[in-house]
This record gives sequence, structure tokens and C-alpha cells, in this order.
Amino acid sequence: MKRNSFLILILFFTLTAFRADRPVITIFMIGDSTMADKSLQGQNPERGWGHVLPGFFTEEVRVDNHAQNGRSSKSFIDEGRWERVISQVKKGDYVFIQFGHNDEKPDEARHTVPGGSFDDNLRRFVRETQEKGGIPVLFNSIVRRNFVANENAVLEDDM
Repeated sequence: MKRNSFLILILFFTLTAFRADRPVITIFMIGDSTMADKSLQGQNPERGWGHVLPGFFTEEVRVDNHAQNGRSSKSFIDEGRWERVISQVKKGDYVFIQFGHNDEKPDEARHTVPGGSFDDNLRRFVRETQEKGGIPVLFNSIVRRNFVANENAVLEDDM
């Protein structure tokens, strides 16, 4: 009996010692303030939805949030942010894409045209992600809030 218990124990340790390492899947997030990580300083209550997303996954999934306040699909590309993301994407990774919120703004640094440059930018994100073996996921733009009496609320969000 002791011999059988000892053999079972050795077999158990042998089988568990050679566990196959599973590759970590990364979810890259690109977008604007509505999905961005936020500072927790000064009891700031604001959170982008991407800020809390990692809490819904185990250690086999890593969330790499590149979303940034005030960015449009155009400024995200022009600032080199897309290049930093796509250079890291590997087969099986996800790229969560959410723009539109700032693409409507009139300034040249961010403005895109629906049915034109905006669509072209989204197609680029999708195409380049697929070329790397990644899985692009498009999200609808979050509706701009309109419940604050402050006339500069939208401008202050972009800082």
C-alpha cells in the first residue's frame, strides 16, 4: 500500500511538473478617453471602460491599453501611436478599436470625414491587424455626454 501511494505521488508530481505553457493573449486597445486608463490621483472618479477591463480576465489574457484622451483615428496614426501598437501585435492577439468621438472635431489634427478618411483609417487598423495574424474588433463610438452645464466640458475632457 505504501509503495502504491508512493508511486501515485511520483506520477502526480511528474505529470504536473511538465505542464505546457500556454501563450499569453494580448488585447491591445486603441481609441480615445472613453476607453483610456485614467489617473487615480485625487480620488478621480473618471474611468474609461478599458481601465477596468483587465479585471474580467485571468493571467492568460493581458490588456495593453493604448487609448488616449482627445485622440481621433487620424491623430492616433499621426502621433505614431498606431505604429507602436501594430509593431507588437502577434498571431492570436486582439486589437480593440474605438474611434469617432474626436474624429468629428473641426481641427486639422483630429478631423476625419465619415465615409472617407475615417473609414480609411478603420480599414487600415483592421487590415494591418489581420496581416499580423491578429483579430480586430470594432466598437461603436461612445455618445458624447451632454448633461454638464459647463460650456467647456468637452474641451476640458481633451486635456
